[in-house]
Amino acid sequence: MTSKSGAQEYGLLTYETGVFTFRCDASGVSLGAIPYTRAAYLQSYLTGIGRGDMNYDGIYDVLDVVGLINHVFRNGLPPFPDFIADVSCDGVADVVDVVSLINYVFRAGPQPECP
Repeated sequence: MTSKSGAQEYGLLTYETGVFTFRCDASGVSLGAIPYTRAAYLQSYLTGIGRGDMNYDGIYDVLDVVGLINHVFRNGLPPFPDFIADVSCDGVADVVDVVSLINYVFRAGPQPECP
């Protein structure tokens, strides 16, 4: 059965089609706390987007570094979802994230991921 809005109805349940977003909020915890890193891991896992992958192509390269530099230092558009720019998982996109991404892309440093 289909309702006026186009939703599929099955007994007591209604299923809408479309794009749904979520936000995993870790407010009320200190930035270095384990619950925050678990929430950060969950964000990356559920969306399938790695931290620092600014152009969503699944490859860490110079385009990601330039995108992060534009966001952090030139007030460029923030990525969506916004946690992608937080490479170091400390709750804020800053110079530490830029350096971490540069180290990974150009110096074979550790891959951007939350502990």
